[in-house]
Order: sequence, then structure tokens, then C-alpha cells
Amino acid sequence: MANELTGDSSQTWWETDIFDVCCLLTLILLLTVVPQVWYIVVLIRVLAIAGLTIPKIRKLPEFWIAITGLLASAIWLNWYWLDNHLYLECYWCFALLLCTTIPARQRHEALATNGRNLLVLSMGFAVLWKAISPDYLSGEFFEFRLLTDARFEFLTAILTDLDATTLAWNREQLLSQESAGMVAPVVLQGQDMVAGLSRWMTWWTIGIELIIAVMYALPRWRGVELSREVILMCFLCTTYFAAPVVGFGWLLCIFGFAQCRSPVRRRIFFLTFLLIQIYAMPIGQVARDSGLLN
Repeated sequence: MANELTGDSSQTWWETDIFDVCCLLTLILLLTVVPQVWYIVVLIRVLAIAGLTIPKIRKLPEFWIAITGLLASAIWLNWYWLDNHLYLECYWCFALLLCTTIPARQRHEALATNGRNLLVLSMGFAVLWKAISPDYLSGEFFEFRLLTDARFEFLTAILTDLDATTLAWNREQLLSQESAGMVAPVVLQGQDMVAGLSRWMTWWTIGIELIIAVMYALPRWRGVELSREVILMCFLCTTYFAAPVVGFGWLLCIFGFAQCRSPVRRRIFFLTFLLIQIYAMPIGQVARDSGLLN
């Protein structure tokens, strides 16, 4: 840690200015994942591009005040339809803002603390929500996604005997019901074939999120640090393959990167950051078009 704070000349920028790297990763996130309100999208992109190209700007409190203010205004005016990871994005930008107001040598440690706390809180509340949601605990949530969500199509096809035709039929029935304004539930094909997989995914998600929340709440012991970072990487690599929510995945990667003290594991977090973007490719559609899914 001492080398990171003193800026040992034998180390690279990547290893000595973790705060700046986190700023850059956050700005990349802001270029693609922001509240879809036209003025927010335009202004955030302008600021993000400026911050990416002019290093001094991204370390100014005024810069992060502008970004945090825009995100907060979008949340205030559109709270009823925004995805929850956009709230988390605003909290993180506020944390970056606060870190710019303290001496440079203290920023990494302050950012690490904020990243760890946001990980604990986001995972802890995620587990709490799942635990009090009967439709989630029953496996219905993943069952519905596996049978109707195009993002899950490839996973469903490779882990069950369902074919692409059946999954497409389910989506068409759902769309027909919505367009007709019907409220009666649609009887989806293949429910019995995904029941076991949906239950496994349900309890795997609850279990690994709970472990991450507990592990990151523990003090910074050497063995704990390694274990929790490996578990977080495992979560990121598996969860966002099945459900490629890039914004949430990238935020968790940045949180992990911010508090990680191992240069090797920081590089792995960065590679995971790139991998999550690859997961956003329409793998199911590509596989179907190429004949891999029948």
C-alpha cells in the first residue's frame, strides 16, 4: 500500500494511481450506461469524453459535482422507471466526488472503503429482496426468464432440451397477450424442463450474493481478501453470462478493482470488465442464425 501512495517510480501508472484508473473506468461506464433521458445522455457523454481526454479535469470536484448532479436529477424526475443499478451509479459518482476533496495520498484508501461498502450494501439488500419475494424463492422468476427472455435463450438451449422454436413461441404468446391487453396468465411451453435449473439458479444466486456481502463486511485479512475477490470474480463471470446487465456488472467490477491491493488481481478485474461487455453480444441470436440452435 505504501508504494501505491508514494508513487514508487519502479511501478507503472496502472499500479500507482488507482483512483485515476477508477475514474477512467467509471467514465467508460458513463459513456454507455446512463438514464435514457435525452439531455442526460448528451451532457454526460460530453463530460465523460472531456474527462477521458483531459486528465486534470477528471480529478476536479467540480467535474464530479456536474456528473453527480445530472444523475441525481434524472433519478429525482424519473425514479419510477429507472433500473436500480443507475441509483448505484449515482452513489459511486458521489463517492468519487468526495474523494476529490481530500489529499491525493488518501484517495485510494477512501475509494476502496466506499467500493467495499457499496458491495456489502448492494449484495446485502439484493439478498434481502430475494428472501422476502415469494415468486423468487419459488423459482418462478428464473423459470419465466429462461422460457421467455431472449438474453437467456442460449443458456436455456445448452442446459436443457428445449429448442429455439419453443422459446420463440413462448415469446410470441407473451407479446400477443400484451398487445391484446389480456391479463390471464400465458401457459408457457417447457416449464417442467426448466424447473430444476431455475431452482438451482435461484439458490446459487442467493448463496453467492450472501457470501460476497459477508466476506466484504469482514476486516482486511490476507486470506479473506483473496477469497472474497475470487468469489466476486466467479459471480461476475457466471451471473453476467446468463444475464448480461452491463451497467451492474461493470459497477461491481470497479468496486472490486478499487479495493483490491494485488496488481495481478486488479488486472483480472479489468479483464472481467471487458468480458462482461463481450457477454452483451446477442449470443442466442448469433447461435440461432448460424444454426447452432435448432
